[in-house]
Amino acid sequence: MKKEIAIKILILTEAGDKIGFGHYTRCSAIQESLKEAGHTCLMLLNLKGKHALKFEGASLDWQNNKSDLVEYKEQGFSHILVDSYLTNLENYTWLQDTFEKIFIIDDYNRIVYNGGILINPNVFATDIDYSNQTKVAAIHGGKDYVILRDIFRNGNASDVKEEVQNIVITVGGSDYRNLIPQIVPIVQKELEHCQISVIAGNPILQKKLQNEFPTVKILGLLSAEEMHDVFQNGDVIISACGQTLHELASIGKPAIGICLDIDQVPNQAFYTKIGFIASNIEYDNLNLLPQELSNLQSQKERKKRQEIGLKAINKNGVKTISQVITT
Repeated sequence: MKKEIAIKILILTEAGDKIGFGHYTRCSAIQESLKEAGHTCLMLLNLKGKHALKFEGASLDWQNNKSDLVEYKEQGFSHILVDSYLTNLENYTWLQDTFEKIFIIDDYNRIVYNGGILINPNVFATDIDYSNQTKVAAIHGGKDYVILRDIFRNGNASDVKEEVQNIVITVGGSDYRNLIPQIVPIVQKELEHCQISVIAGNPILQKKLQNEFPTVKILGLLSAEEMHDVFQNGDVIISACGQTLHELASIGKPAIGICLDIDQVPNQAFYTKIGFIASNIEYDNLNLLPQELSNLQSQKERKKRQEIGLKAINKNGVKTISQVITT
């Protein structure tokens, strides 16, 4: 059997204020998978704002520091994986011309690329019309490419309690849509007896929320293991409709999805279609939230959602992506 040659891979992505941590989350899962397979993998993270995020790599505005990227090439990094909504075609073209191979995470056919290999790690990928991408070498995506961190990939569903006791709210590290101050009062009104936990990755936001809602448990930026434990202890999770929905489905955790931006629309539509979430709630219209909270007080409904989520995706998608990058 031919031995696989070790490759040096750079991951370029972004996180922080007005971006969230979804790109970072899935890139960290890919990084971990590539390292487990024996490859060298380094993340360069364009981190916006002040966040106590620990990761293996460097904080760098890589779009505007191409000389630093050339130095990494001289160190033997031959492959590039880009997961970005901020960079433009000019940067993609430069990366393609500079490095041996470029792999692009694309959620919704954001721009027309000049080459490389596209990976859409979403359940809805096969519904996206990529016929305009005539210059790319290959396109991969769908439920067999969904990215999960190890703790979720190996996680199991928890028991569905008779009554809802714990609600978890997670709508992005900086809550750039200012949803938490709107959501918490609705939950408090509909489910007076419940403990509410809010995940807020920004220290300034944490302090603000704790002052505004003294009875709510305000959590900071969490590791994958900590996030998994918080989700498992929650009975219902109110989430944005990005990467977190995949992780919630993987452990069969009943959820309410709120769409924050255009890139989350197809993800929300897919999970609504299969019945894992019940309503297309938008960030600027939370009118359906009280009814959703009421519906999920039913143990039967929560068990049904759990079963749907557990069947929604292939948990080993990150391994498949690693093989695409290194083959």
